[in-house]
Amino acid sequence: MDTKTSTSLSYERKEIVFSFGGRTFKVNAMSEAEQAEYEKAKAKEKAEEKKRSLERLKVNSLIDERFKTCNFENFVITNENKKLFKFARYYVDNFQEMKANNCGLLFFGRPGSGKSYLSFCIANALLEKYISVIAITSNGLLQKIRELSTFGSTELNNLYRNLNQVSLLILDDLGAEASTEYNKAKLYEVIDARYRAKKPIIITTNLNPNSFKKKITSEDGVARTFDRIAEMCEMVEMDYPSFRQKKKEIKSKTFERILEDLRHGN
Repeated sequence: MDTKTSTSLSYERKEIVFSFGGRTFKVNAMSEAEQAEYEKAKAKEKAEEKKRSLERLKVNSLIDERFKTCNFENFVITNENKKLFKFARYYVDNFQEMKANNCGLLFFGRPGSGKSYLSFCIANALLEKYISVIAITSNGLLQKIRELSTFGSTELNNLYRNLNQVSLLILDDLGAEASTEYNKAKLYEVIDARYRAKKPIIITTNLNPNSFKKKITSEDGVARTFDRIAEMCEMVEMDYPSFRQKKKEIKSKTFERILEDLRHGN
């Protein structure tokens, strides 16, 4: 028991008298201390429920383990990407407005430029605000659709419903999937459902807009999927040096130093 509560609040119960239907009733109200303990218990219960809710949101987000640690605090800010970093933070801080206006994003640029990392920073920041997100690669999504198709329509319908109902859907590395009509049709179904529901989507791709359009257009030549993406999403180019290449260079230098030390017997 909280010492301050026990010494400063009274445990004396007050009698409340009231009349109803021509009869008089007497009840004992909770004391100040009991009321404080009740409020404390309710606050603890609410905090635990919020924690459970956050865990459910994270599980349902489908985010791979390697992307669960992506956050703005760990984001490496450079002169080239600092404006985009501020923009991503603004998108999160004003997400309800973004959602209401169906404002999505299409990040495109060379591999390793930070497109996926930035997108998952947005995803994890929104989850911490108890906003539902699904973030998955296009290949991962297609694989899940194929897997659930073998279990019958119920499981697959549940997936499609979740993809359509979440506040934000992130499709990472779109365009890396095989160019089959099946894949194009399934991705169109997902994107078209978001389009009709007026729900935002964030997409990343290594392809430039022209190549991306060609990649996701079906054999009939009608650019249905691209047209919906172009209407929903602001196209943002991330033409920065590869962060993965920089990490590789740092590791290479580390190994070179180790080998040099070994040669000299250190």
